[in-house]
Amino acid sequence: MVHRKAAIVFTILLGGILAEVLPAAQQTDRTVFVPVNVIGDANAAVTGLKPENFQLFEDNKEQKITSFSPENAPLSVSIILGAGAMVRSDRVSEKIMESVDAFKKTGNRANEYFVDPYPSTGVEDAIARGLDKLAGAKNRRKVLVMFIDNFDTPANPEQGALESAMKQDIPIYFMFIKNQFFRFSGTPTTAEDTGAYPISWMNVFENVASDTGGRVINAEPMGNLQDESVKLADELKNQYVLGFTPSSDARTDKWRNLKVTVKGVSGQQKAVVRFKKRYFAFR
Repeated sequence: MVHRKAAIVFTILLGGILAEVLPAAQQTDRTVFVPVNVIGDANAAVTGLKPENFQLFEDNKEQKITSFSPENAPLSVSIILGAGAMVRSDRVSEKIMESVDAFKKTGNRANEYFVDPYPSTGVEDAIARGLDKLAGAKNRRKVLVMFIDNFDTPANPEQGALESAMKQDIPIYFMFIKNQFFRFSGTPTTAEDTGAYPISWMNVFENVASDTGGRVINAEPMGNLQDESVKLADELKNQYVLGFTPSSDARTDKWRNLKVTVKGVSGQQKAVVRFKKRYFAFR
């Protein structure tokens, strides 16, 4: 119930600004892309897998994998930096910028990067900015990474924006940077924040990350921020992308659940498989 209320509140807060950023190709190409990470022994990525190692299910029905991108395929990455990092001239800001550099250096050299500031109009505009940058990206694999160290809300929020963002085949990763504006509990720190965000922020962002195939990461700017940035870049570098075409009689304009399993991985303990949990089927 908390998660459902969180999604509703955040949808209202995001506004309608994302309604126009859905690329035409996403609406007309019926191929569904599913990012997958396979973690084996010692929490290490399992590499070298082939299409036959995977089973992909849509609403519990196995699907034929029609396209396959192996690990370390080039990415187009949109990076949105927290507002504080762009205006402060302190050690925290330096650490954030150093972490972004480490993230880029760790990734595939063929990756394409867009780096923009977190707009003062709030998180909803930040997501819109990041996705808009990816609309004309050169690589098929696209990812949005948000380094967030503050929150703002729009003056006149409208409904529909979050759902529009989640319907794109683009994983969203949230890197929350702990400071006076944000605590890892995700609870408001001021009376104004309480009025704007009456429910736990963390539940909202965890839902968005899970549904898009990304995840939420918490980091200390003077502690593990750079390490977590490098880990994320390495995770993306060792990520597979499975593609399938839904059957022509499948229901449209509906959310559909996804499941991915891995087989034939020798010499490993039971692998942990991370994947996008659902997608939206357009008409």
